[in-house]
Amino acid sequence: MLGPSLLATLALGCGADPIETEGEFGRAMALASGDQSPLPRLAFVDDGCSGLSGGCDASGDRACQMMLVDSLATLSAIRDPDATGSRIEAADCLEVRPAARLLAEDVSDEDRAAAVTRFRFRNLPLVRAPDQEGWSWTAGNQRQTVEPGGIMGGNLLRNFAVAIRTPVPPRPDEDPATVTLYTEFPGSEAILADQGRAFLPLQFPGSLLGRELTDRCLVDEGECEVDGFDFSTSANEIPLQSSRMVMDACVAIPPCGLAYAPSTDDPFGAGRCGLRSGPEAAISEVCTDATDPTLGGESASLVVATGVPGLVLFSDSATRMFGDPSTLEECPETLSPLTEVDSELRVCRIGTDDGVLHFAGWPSAGEDTPLTRLRVRSLALVPGATRSQADEPCLRAQDRRDALALQCVRYTRAASSGGDDIRTTSPPYSSQRDDDDGENHANDPSGTSLAVLGEGTLQPNASGPRPARWIPTTIMPADHPLVLALRRDVNPSALEPDGLLGTALLAGTDTVLDYTDLNPSLRVACLDPHEGRCQVMPICREDLRPACCHGLPRALLDEMIRTLDDDTCCGALSARDLAELQDAGHCVGASAP
Repeated sequence: MLGPSLLATLALGCGADPIETEGEFGRAMALASGDQSPLPRLAFVDDGCSGLSGGCDASGDRACQMMLVDSLATLSAIRDPDATGSRIEAADCLEVRPAARLLAEDVSDEDRAAAVTRFRFRNLPLVRAPDQEGWSWTAGNQRQTVEPGGIMGGNLLRNFAVAIRTPVPPRPDEDPATVTLYTEFPGSEAILADQGRAFLPLQFPGSLLGRELTDRCLVDEGECEVDGFDFSTSANEIPLQSSRMVMDACVAIPPCGLAYAPSTDDPFGAGRCGLRSGPEAAISEVCTDATDPTLGGESASLVVATGVPGLVLFSDSATRMFGDPSTLEECPETLSPLTEVDSELRVCRIGTDDGVLHFAGWPSAGEDTPLTRLRVRSLALVPGATRSQADEPCLRAQDRRDALALQCVRYTRAASSGGDDIRTTSPPYSSQRDDDDGENHANDPSGTSLAVLGEGTLQPNASGPRPARWIPTTIMPADHPLVLALRRDVNPSALEPDGLLGTALLAGTDTVLDYTDLNPSLRVACLDPHEGRCQVMPICREDLRPACCHGLPRALLDEMIRTLDDDTCCGALSARDLAELQDAGHCVGASAP
């Protein structure tokens, strides 16, 4: 039974019957766990929405299969070994279920019983394809592959705000990875910023792109018609809408952490702000600039692909960014969490020649000639430009980082001049300069968002970068059919894509693929903001005081909360740090991220 539910009617496309959705909007569904794969999957039983209650059987027709949540796929699909050829069902019905621990070696009866139907989608066009050449049912890489029985693609996902929460490390029993569907993501922009969610609209023109016009029959060649809709390349009206999310990014942005040293002689005196891009003691006024021609990051255009592991760069773009991949310095052969490298290294090559990528619905890459694999130190995501001629993403990321540093400076300035001690200040501050600085307040650089993944900051006890924190990246041939189709699909509206933003986006974050907003976007929040693998700076203004706390150093937040007894910034803490302060009597009403 679906239990308490809402009913939504969702438009599919020109002239097509709408998708009817019945389900529990806003309630998290546990993603599949037990096989260590990072790819997000739900469970389903391919029985055409029989309406039977209960969970999954251990075997037989009622056994659960896995459905890959894949924003790269334009159409949803079902694996049908009995099919004599691929076909598209115009009015199929699909039910999906949570999949907690269903992939463990010893699945319990309780786990199967918990996999009950939570959503039902009627009038959903589904590709039904057998196992055959040209259609792969394998997804993953050389380390971990999965073979889902279905794909939840863009024609379904684009009707929702899709929230994917992925703790690191995964704790299926205590804090499982989940996906939650919304018809509209709840909360105003101010509330979401206060929650620490970076608002990252899509790249200019700021809309969903692509429909794979030349590939919509997927397997068959020639004409294919479904209930009067012509899927051939000559058709002007098709039951398929744009679903690609293309993001502005800065690849390998230099690490730069904001540091705060409390006053050593007066517990109520102003401390000192600084930037830390090197060893623990190196607190200075500058970091390596994100646009430095040698040590800085590389601006890129990335397509969000939740069904792809890690980060993928296309070979011509990788060469533009880093030169010939074969000449890159190799990563340390033995890589422990404490292994460190030279501070000027921004990418390293993994020495083993075994890289493979598998894509559901596409031919694999690397099976004949293994793919080069890298570790890239970091990735910054910025809001898409509002015009075609705009500052490059790395420069916009640098401006937002500089704004965060100015927030801390304004705090210490107020603390030292606003009265006898910092108890007279009111945290936090935006980076908007004082009137006598002569700045235009409307151009406050903190009035935008930034999300940095990977090693965006060095840990306080580190003397150099630690590649174990870097983002696993695979270089994919630019002449692969998927790359050619993808680039053809989004051009000329967007910049030519440089790669795919896969599960590197999801690790340690609560990420919303918000297809429903007037400005389709990603909304990214860090689950452990001071651990060093995820840093988010949401929109910060004087009227959004809690929002301005996110990204500030843990020591500064601690001073605000403990010394000033001000709970404004409690929402910027991790669950662990929040519990510690709550034990001390602070942040009593705050909720963990």
